[in-house]
Amino acid sequence: MEGQSSVLLSAEQIRGTVGAFSVGPIDLQLSVGERLGVVGPSGSGKTTLLRLLSLFVLPENGRLIANSFVFDFRDRKPSEGEICTYRRVVSIVSQQTHLWPHFTILENVEFGIKHVTDLSKRGRREKAMSLLEVLEIPHIAARKPWQVSGGEARRAAVARSLAVEPKVMLLDEVETGLDRDNAIRQMNLITRVCNRAGASIVIVTHNPWLLQSFTDRIIELRNGTIFTRSSTADFFSERHDMHDNLLNTI
Repeated sequence: MEGQSSVLLSAEQIRGTVGAFSVGPIDLQLSVGERLGVVGPSGSGKTTLLRLLSLFVLPENGRLIANSFVFDFRDRKPSEGEICTYRRVVSIVSQQTHLWPHFTILENVEFGIKHVTDLSKRGRREKAMSLLEVLEIPHIAARKPWQVSGGEARRAAVARSLAVEPKVMLLDEVETGLDRDNAIRQMNLITRVCNRAGASIVIVTHNPWLLQSFTDRIIELRNGTIFTRSSTADFFSERHDMHDNLLNTI
C-alpha cells in the first residue's frame, strides 16, 4: 500500500467482472492532487478499472473509500442514490463522450451543476460558460453535440465532469483522435482546472509523452491485476525495453 497521508481514494482488494473478463484483486491509493498513469496491453483491464472506481461497474468484493464514502462490497451493494452522489466526487470521462444529443453543449455542462448546487439558473449558466472558456470552447456553447468535432465534444465532456467539482477525475484515453499538439494542449487545460480545484487525476493512455508530462506515478496492469508500480521517472529511466514494448502493444 502507498503512504497513508492525504489519501483521497483507496481501493482495497476490489474485484469486478465485465462479460468474461475479470479485474482484481486491486489495491490502490491516490493522494490529494496526485496524477496517476495507468498503462497495460489491450485487454489488461484499464477501462474496467476506471469503471470499477467510478461505480459504473459494481465491485464484487473488497472496499472502496473516497472522501466521506466507505463502501464494503462484502456486506452490501450501495444504493442508486449513494452511487449518484459518489460520482460527483469521483467523475469519469470515457472515450465515448455520452453528451445529451438534444441539449446544447452549454446545457450539457449546466445539467450536472443543477443537481449539485443551489445556484440560480443564471449562476449555473455563468459557471458552465466559464468552464467552456477555460477549456477554450466557448464558441460551441450553442451547438448540439453532433455539430462539433470529436476533440471539442471531448472537452465539453470534461467541462461537464468538472462542473460538479469532483475530487477525482478519471480520464480514459481522452486524447483519442487528437494529434500530439492538441492532446498536450487539452491535458494542459484539464490539469490547470484540476490543480486549481485540488483534484486528483487518473489517466489511462498509451501515449508515453502524456505519461511523462502529466503523471507522478504509473501502474501497469496485466491480466486484470497490477503488475508493477513505479514513479514516472523510474518507469522511463529504468525499464527501457519493457516500457517501450508495453506501450507499443497497446
